[in-house]
Amino acid sequence: MICHPIHHRGQPHGPNPLLGALVIGCLILAGIAGPEAARAEREDVRARMIMHDDGSRTYSRLDRNTHELGETVFDQREVLVLYKQFRLDNQDRPLLGAIYDGGRNLVARIEYGYDNFGRMLEERMFNPRGQVIRRVLYLYDAQGNRTVRAMDYDPGQQAPPREVNPSEVEPTIVTPDVMGSRLREGDQVFEDGSFEVPRATTRRQRR
Repeated sequence: MICHPIHHRGQPHGPNPLLGALVIGCLILAGIAGPEAARAEREDVRARMIMHDDGSRTYSRLDRNTHELGETVFDQREVLVLYKQFRLDNQDRPLLGAIYDGGRNLVARIEYGYDNFGRMLEERMFNPRGQVIRRVLYLYDAQGNRTVRAMDYDPGQQAPPREVNPSEVEPTIVTPDVMGSRLREGDQVFEDGSFEVPRATTRRQRR
């Protein structure tokens, strides 16, 4: 059974990240919280870089305190070409997402739906005008094996959706540990903090 995507417009349930940060800061100043508390805060924030074979790079930052995931893609000249931002639930599953181009213009919004077992059922993508342009459906058999169907829509047209090969659909989330990862051949992954995120220079600023 396919359910409608989950709509979460407000803040997710859970502890207030700002309040938690203030409390830990006060404990450190008071000498009560030591390196353990600071280490726990760092473990809730994960950053990584994927260096692609063509010289482009993808930087990602997962913050479990704010339930946000951000991905920034730069080309070989370190010019910003794509930015993605996602709102996650307490299990790091994406609820809502937005994709922007190198000029920080909104390209698409995404909503996600799940079944009662927590399995993703649908990824629905909208253009900036709120029209559906793509649906990716995840179907499960009795043994839990999954098949994927992807359909593209032409807004404003009466034509039926066009089914496409799921392997040709660019995933909206490529960060490992968040709905899996689709790495390309030759990709190198760095997670030890030995990298620095470039300044988000856009193509327009480079002209």
